[in-house]
Amino acid sequence: MTTKKDTQEMDLNALLRSVGESFTSAQRSMLGEINVPANMMLSNAELELKGVVYSDTRGTPMVRMLTTEDIARNEINPSMISTLKIGFTSVVGNPEEEPVPVSPTTPPQETVKVPDLKGLSLQEAVSVLKKNGWSYTAHAAAKKDVDAAGRDSFGLILKQKPTPTAKPRKDKTIDLWVNLGSTPVTEIDGIGEKTGKTLAGNGIRSVGELSLTKADRLAKILQTNEQRAQGFIDMANLMSKMTLLGLKDEVVELLVKGVGIRSLGELSKTDPEKLLRLSKKAIQEKRIQTPRAFNVTQKDVEEWIRISTN
Repeated sequence: MTTKKDTQEMDLNALLRSVGESFTSAQRSMLGEINVPANMMLSNAELELKGVVYSDTRGTPMVRMLTTEDIARNEINPSMISTLKIGFTSVVGNPEEEPVPVSPTTPPQETVKVPDLKGLSLQEAVSVLKKNGWSYTAHAAAKKDVDAAGRDSFGLILKQKPTPTAKPRKDKTIDLWVNLGSTPVTEIDGIGEKTGKTLAGNGIRSVGELSLTKADRLAKILQTNEQRAQGFIDMANLMSKMTLLGLKDEVVELLVKGVGIRSLGELSKTDPEKLLRLSKKAIQEKRIQTPRAFNVTQKDVEEWIRISTN
């Protein structure tokens, strides 16, 4: 089987030489028997072409010219089209020399300002990015950044790269660091101190960081199967969602590890009196580490349930 060569593709330098030779031939054919310098008959000219300019695997500049067949098939992506303007100037007094082609010009690339996303919720930031054609990667903010930002920054973008004052990347990608709380991974059932150290050695220290980890990577780190790894991630996601709803770290730990809540739906359907009783029992039995002044009231549990239904 043979691959038919695309005759519309051509080495860019070869194209310039070819057009230059054609211009020289045109000059000479216009002179005929007249004994005058060629530049007096046709001193300059400009050729404008439409095509796609790119580099092949060896780095050679190439051009693929558009044809009426391309137009008829409607296979033209306007963003890929470049305008090549080739100018020629004859050298006075030396008609035998070939005209010097001017390098083709292409339209300047559109510059896109990097959006300022700091202080927005992840949902708000994603909406802005999608609207402007950006792609993103979300990361859980480091504990030191979370502590510095304070509890009022739960669920918000703490930093981004590139910053609004930086030059945008060509592929329009951006990295976001979100405050998903600083709850340690050891607060998830099944992750003890030894596993926690293993995760920390791979840059996964908080529940937020764990919630953004891929199952295959986590399985490899923990040398376990992806199903078990996904279970840890699902629990981390639940705890992160609770944090994004405004619940404090100690409340999240109490609900998930102390009481055994496994989803926001389960929390929303829990009887307030039962939740209060289970919460107080978990604190009394020291299933979780809580601040000395930490206390739970009927009003607290009713607010947790209300938040989970929104």
